[in-house]
Amino acid sequence: MSTPARHIAVVDLECSCSDTNNGDDTVRRADMETIEIGAVMLRRHDFEPVDEFERFVYPVVHHELTDFCKELTSITQHNVDAAPRFPEVYWRFTEWLAHWQCAQWGSWGNFDAYQLELDAKRHGIQHELSNLPAHVNVKKFWAQQWQMKRVGLGRAVQTAGLEFEGRAHRGIDDARMIGKLLPGVGWPRIPQGAPIRPGFED
Repeated sequence: MSTPARHIAVVDLECSCSDTNNGDDTVRRADMETIEIGAVMLRRHDFEPVDEFERFVYPVVHHELTDFCKELTSITQHNVDAAPRFPEVYWRFTEWLAHWQCAQWGSWGNFDAYQLELDAKRHGIQHELSNLPAHVNVKKFWAQQWQMKRVGLGRAVQTAGLEFEGRAHRGIDDARMIGKLLPGVGWPRIPQGAPIRPGFED
């Protein structure tokens, strides 16, 4: 019988991009790649953070970040040039989840879940997070609790009476702020004995 896991992870990705709203299609949606994985591990009973994960990722489709992307995220070309490719970072990320016996994970919207799946397929590796219980769309859950229809992370932080700490559109800073929103709304119930994603074998 598995032991109920005591932790949940809030995940936020930053990706290669271009200013499509102004007609720049340098990086199309299908070609967007994760360039940062930021995550905060929280105790599921009180949402206190116990650890963090942050890694940059080297993009293989569009090696050069657009000026728009660098300005939006504050991630530099040097950050990604010095980083490993997605399979190594993803392996370390899932190892980190397994170390904390993470029971469930969520993000602000469904974009991050979709993007991780897209990157895993691009690199021909197994999407390990699919072994965890269903991804939680924290944005949707938070909006339902506050009876709001459309809400970005910045507006949610203001609505909750908090100050945004760090830099918006940086994975680790966004993940921290999402974690700070949870005490006010909770988290969808995780069944007792929820399966724990098995770790990698050496």
